[in-house]
Amino acid sequence: MISAQIFRETIVRPVLQASGTYSEAAEELMMGTVAHESDMGTYSVQQGIDADRAAQGFFQVERFTEADIWETYLNRKPRFKSYAMALIKLCPCANELLRENPLYSCFIARMKYWRSPAVLPAADDIQGLAEYWFDHYNGSPDNEREQKVAEFIRDYELFVQGE
Repeated sequence: MISAQIFRETIVRPVLQASGTYSEAAEELMMGTVAHESDMGTYSVQQGIDADRAAQGFFQVERFTEADIWETYLNRKPRFKSYAMALIKLCPCANELLRENPLYSCFIARMKYWRSPAVLPAADDIQGLAEYWFDHYNGSPDNEREQKVAEFIRDYELFVQGE
């Protein structure tokens, strides 16, 4: 597990600021995402799934999602594409960018959210951030909403607020 403060100061905040996508709410959403998806950096590959299909990196982005973000968004947004390419160059030997380059993984996760036209909840509205995560990031069926949102809140409180 990586310290939430270290994750915030060395990965999340720098990526959001450098990409021009920063807000306090976005920072808290990304912190909640990494807390829930990988137990604050404990896992870099989705557990219990075949390696071919497993989500990758601390933000647990699926390869299909990464490819879709490139095809339908980054390739049409030169500013963001340029930033993504600069992040890729930081790890020129990486075979699995989402796993081996946490800055890139963070940016791709942020782009998954950024593509949504929905307005982010307030930074201190953890319930709202959890609902936003469920609606725009999580792929679970709607009948699991209550459970998944509660798990996101639990992980945020444990890993982000608990430090």
